[in-house]
Amino acid sequence: ANPALVEMLGYPSAAAMERVAIAAVFADEAERERLRARVDAEDDGADAEVLLRRADGREFPARVHARGERAADGAVRHYELYVVDLGPLREAEHALRQAEKLAAGG
Repeated sequence: ANPALVEMLGYPSAAAMERVAIAAVFADEAERERLRARVDAEDDGADAEVLLRRADGREFPARVHARGERAADGAVRHYELYVVDLGPLREAEHALRQAEKLAAGG
């Protein structure tokens, strides 16, 4: 895990994060399995919006792009994930809706 992901997920270090099963990072195991199945089936990887779980248990929305690093026989050896925290975007969208509502007199 790179330092940005370690910080995003609230772990004290990469080593501490590596001791946690990836399933613990996904708030919904079924979402993780659906993403993994899509990656296994698609060579270019797959994107999904999911809820992730920080080290302290708080959940947050994230966009995940996952791809599989494949062996010569085509089997996935390991997965690479690129993660964007959507929490700040969702908060900004909410604030904009509230401002628009106030401006409209409501």
